[in-house]
Amino acid sequence: MTKLAKQFAWIFFLGFAIFAVAIGFGQMSGDVFSNNPSLFSLRYLGAGLMAAGAALWISTRRSEAGKPGLTTLIGMLVTLAIVLLVVAAIFTNAASYFSPAGLGFAASAMVVGILAMLVSPAFPQPLTASWPGPAAPGTLPETHSNHSVHAPEVDMPGSESESDDLTKIEGIGPKIQGILHSAGITSYASLAQKTPDDLREALKNANFSAPADPSSWPAQAALANKSDWAALKAMADSLQGGRAVS
Repeated sequence: MTKLAKQFAWIFFLGFAIFAVAIGFGQMSGDVFSNNPSLFSLRYLGAGLMAAGAALWISTRRSEAGKPGLTTLIGMLVTLAIVLLVVAAIFTNAASYFSPAGLGFAASAMVVGILAMLVSPAFPQPLTASWPGPAAPGTLPETHSNHSVHAPEVDMPGSESESDDLTKIEGIGPKIQGILHSAGITSYASLAQKTPDDLREALKNANFSAPADPSSWPAQAALANKSDWAALKAMADSLQGGRAVS
């Protein structure tokens, strides 16, 4: 279901294309909303896929934000909707029964997702799938909420611990920390020794395409390595996503 959910954009646009084709053929026949069984089922299939795509988009964003609680429910509703809509499109004699039911399940999945976002909003760091086309650089920096800086209980100033919590660096979230760990950067000391270009190369090698600005990470890491938490907090407060706030 995770792989299907990440195709939300193509599911939505496939539905839009099918719906447009059905409307177009109806217009050619002189009745936009023709009762022809084939066009009837195609209209419902298109509308259902659009609703399913929107529901999967919400589900994907919530999962990436750490709130996957409704993913299974939305996935079940979407799967059932697609099955009913495809059956109706193939067996047009059953379209009057299956098509409305399929659209109903798809719409229900979308409504569940919308209500979940209203009651308990969840926004991810970067999207692993996006509406076709990457985000413009600098528009979606990775951030993590409740940013705070606390001194480690054991680390000594200037020491390179086995593994430091790099998410204390403003602009570094759990995903980027994982990438840095994979590149052998596991401590404040090792991060402080890197240049911004080194860090950009590590993100590029990990196929991390979401915008991120590592310009300030070495300087922040140097402060953290010296346990200068007051200075680090002052620097972090002046940054957003690792870059200076104008």
